[in-house]
Amino acid sequence: LNHIILLKIKADASEKQKQELVDNLFNLKNTCSDTVVDITGGVNEADRSKSYNYAFTIRIKDRESLPIYLKCDAHVDFKQKYLAVRCFNNIDVILVSNEPPFLQHVLF
Repeated sequence: LNHIILLKIKADASEKQKQELVDNLFNLKNTCSDTVVDITGGVNEADRSKSYNYAFTIRIKDRESLPIYLKCDAHVDFKQKYLAVRCFNNIDVILVSNEPPFLQHVLF
């Protein structure tokens, strides 16, 4: 199960804030290791004014692991920290599975 996260970080975010966000997101592989198989992603290289600036894929072990991941303390803390300070102009999350239904769109 692929948990795809698309982020448009606010223009006034510092490089340090951006790097901290990325580091904390990648650290979810260690802190939610029972459910997270791999995390990939980084800066969006497309040159479009309305594009997201970051995209990440968090590969969840299986469909049954998703509710566990969503309740993982580190995942909850990450969401609270970065959503609370509203460091995103836009965020979108998509779950992609090779089992029906093939595409689900959910709220982060």
